[in-house]
Amino acid sequence: MRRPQHVIPNIDTKATATNAAAMLQNYHRMRAIARRPIVTGAGPLTGMPASAPEAGRTERHMVEAINARAFVDAATQAAQTVREVYGEEKYTILKCLYLGAPVTAENIMLRLGMSNTAYYHAKEDALVGFAEAFPVDWGELLVVSGGDRHESN
Repeated sequence: MRRPQHVIPNIDTKATATNAAAMLQNYHRMRAIARRPIVTGAGPLTGMPASAPEAGRTERHMVEAINARAFVDAATQAAQTVREVYGEEKYTILKCLYLGAPVTAENIMLRLGMSNTAYYHAKEDALVGFAEAFPVDWGELLVVSGGDRHESN
């Protein structure tokens, strides 16, 4: 199986894949936060203003939920880009490892009919493709050879 040509030249694929995997480890937590309702914190109408600590906490929760929704949307879109550019196989790896219900590497290999080596190459390619597509606003994921980071977008 031929490895894909990445959009950005001279990518350090191992370091970039490591960065993308670390970012995706947050996906389920962020999805849970994103599902929380955004509450304005109006509370009971007593005529008294809300205390400053309560108001600050409510604002933090609102900002956290909004940011989590943006992260989940960006990760989902980046995964869809991997599907379109690199194919269903790479997308399935991302979905099974990070975006859906967790599946073991062995079960993914069986599902896709891949050898151990082919799976780990495909996983790395999927993660690099994800890093290329993921907005740099959330952190620089791409590492070019020589240790320099490269902004995607």
